[in-house]
Amino acid sequence: DAVFFGQKDAQQCVVIEHLLRDLNMDMELVIVPTHREADGLAMSSRNQYLEKEERAKASLIFKALSAGKELVEEKQERSTQA
Repeated sequence: DAVFFGQKDAQQCVVIEHLLRDLNMDMELVIVPTHREADGLAMSSRNQYLEKEERAKASLIFKALSAGKELVEEKQERSTQA
């Protein structure tokens, strides 16, 4: 038996991992990649509560983090080539 959680639920994963261990449950915790909407926002039932403007702002967080990640990776690649 297994239970599946998305990476976006990192805090929940930690709690579930401890729960499974502490209750000696014979179940595997499988952490799967986060699925995203077209605008980059992680798929979540909680997003239905966001207003249009809030959703637009929330999607900017993922876009900004992705851009930062790309910059870091590019810098690392250039430093290993030098």
